[in-house]
Amino acid sequence: MDPKQRANLLSGKDWLKNSISIWSNLSKTKEEKAFKHPASFPEALVEKLLLSFLSKPCLILDPFMGCGTTLATAGKLNHQSVGFELYDEFIIKAKARVERYGSLCSIIQENAMNLSTYIKPESIDMVITSPPYWNILRRQYSTNYKRARRLGYGENQNDLGNIQSYEEFLSRLMAILKEVYIALKPKSYCIINVMDLRIKDRLYPLHSDLYTQLNTIGFKLDDLIIWDRRHDYNNFQTLGYPYKFRINRAHEYLLIFMK
Repeated sequence: MDPKQRANLLSGKDWLKNSISIWSNLSKTKEEKAFKHPASFPEALVEKLLLSFLSKPCLILDPFMGCGTTLATAGKLNHQSVGFELYDEFIIKAKARVERYGSLCSIIQENAMNLSTYIKPESIDMVITSPPYWNILRRQYSTNYKRARRLGYGENQNDLGNIQSYEEFLSRLMAILKEVYIALKPKSYCIINVMDLRIKDRLYPLHSDLYTQLNTIGFKLDDLIIWDRRHDYNNFQTLGYPYKFRINRAHEYLLIFMK
């Protein structure tokens, strides 16, 4: 088989392992936990995605860079990468992580709405990102509220995590993802990590809302992975007990879109 036609360089054994639709045991290292970003994913997750979907060095984009997990992992695997971030604190941490990879990694302190100012159309080979949680880490009745107060999000008006309205959050997120669509090469993947959430009596199915709206842009949902995060949580509660049975959410989604 022509190596250029391969989807990735995995062995048959690893191909089978990675093809299971539920991914588990993807923990952060002690170093990653020390970054204290309130909503970051582990390098192990990004590495598994890159190894599963790419067969050669590529240019990777993360429009919501945070502490630079996507960039650091891409650099480790000899990919080029570019990330956008609003806050000085996280940029400093990201730069420290990617310094060893030199020019492979580019960090831009800018609102990702302005992505097209920096990124040429159809120049990106793959997107891996996790948008800010919509207001969820800041709500007093959220199980993550104490963690949010301890670690904190900033107050930047361009931070999607500070938006009060779910509808406005979706609208502004979609505006950024339209820019991402323009930057992405045809037939390339955009992988988005999200979780659904409940506020009091309303369930917000973010993963399905994203599917519906991204489809109107031109993205096609190619697949979906469940990220099992039970080992990350130690604050499960008897939600609703004893009056109304509620679910402790211990999973997130990896939505795999293709342009």
